[in-house]
Amino acid sequence: KTQGSDTRPERTAFAVKLGAEGAWSPGQDRGIHDAAFVCTPVEAAAVSALEAVRPGGTVVLFAHTKEKDPLTFNAGDLCRNDKTLMGSYSASRTAHEESSGLVFGGKIRLSALVSHRFPLGKTPEALALAMAPPEGALKIMVETVDA
Repeated sequence: KTQGSDTRPERTAFAVKLGAEGAWSPGQDRGIHDAAFVCTPVEAAAVSALEAVRPGGTVVLFAHTKEKDPLTFNAGDLCRNDKTLMGSYSASRTAHEESSGLVFGGKIRLSALVSHRFPLGKTPEALALAMAPPEGALKIMVETVDA
């Protein structure tokens, strides 16, 4: 069962549109999941994920690559409820092969994630948009050739 969580309602709606069985704002899903993957180096997301997993659950910080970035969380909850917090920087070769097969085999349409496209000459505008994304922005792409 795949579900999603995001602070922006348009992203939770998009997760459901793409096939998630449910999606909500952080804090609405306390103690119900077996596992949570945090794919952003944002402390609030990690703390929310720790609250969202059930006793015995696992939280994986995926590619949380900010150096010297402290994380403050409820250690009592982690220990008392036997939760696991672990980090992972990358996936295995097998996982890369499997995901590549899904993408290149047409089973996952990544193009649906791209909300804004810019030609190479407008890279500064694309970066400005990425630094302050408006409502509805998901992925911003700079294309090196005309689409």
